[in-house]
Amino acid sequence: MKSLRWLVAVDGRTVANLSPDPARRDIAGAPIGRVLHLTCRDTATHLDLAIARAARDGVGGLVMAREANHQIGLLLSVRPARERGYAVVEATDLDAPPEMLDWAELAELFGISRAEAEIAIGLHEGADLALIAEQRGVQLDTVRNQVKSLLRKLGLASQKHLTATLVRVALAGPPRTPRTPGGELRIAS
Repeated sequence: MKSLRWLVAVDGRTVANLSPDPARRDIAGAPIGRVLHLTCRDTATHLDLAIARAARDGVGGLVMAREANHQIGLLLSVRPARERGYAVVEATDLDAPPEMLDWAELAELFGISRAEAEIAIGLHEGADLALIAEQRGVQLDTVRNQVKSLLRKLGLASQKHLTATLVRVALAGPPRTPRTPGGELRIAS
């Protein structure tokens, strides 16, 4: 999931783009609702109130923006900026695909086998064990045993804990261009 951040004045106008992506250069002074392409008036009102609370009172908040072109929507996190009278708005697209992981990086990071790393990536990407087994050309019980081994090596109690850990790993590092199981590069979008 990619997040974009802006410094916003108490009146809801952008002051600066804080995102590391140089391709996203929004015009300073544009209303944050327009920058985010918000069409729902209620969402824009909730965002304006959250910005005012953060900029004036130092209290952060969350706003869910469900627009027509989103299945889940944007999670808008609003927090006070260092300077009074300003807020930082961070927009996370909950419909975006998860950040890509590289099997070799996971294997090295956690001391797991290539097969375990590839299975972990499959789970991170939302595949179920049956699909992973089919894609790998192995029996479902083989994949189940590999998942048990993976959980044991990482000291985790469940697949949910594993996927939560992988989300954190994906978000912690720089954008990756991972390799597919065959070794060829996969282009990160």
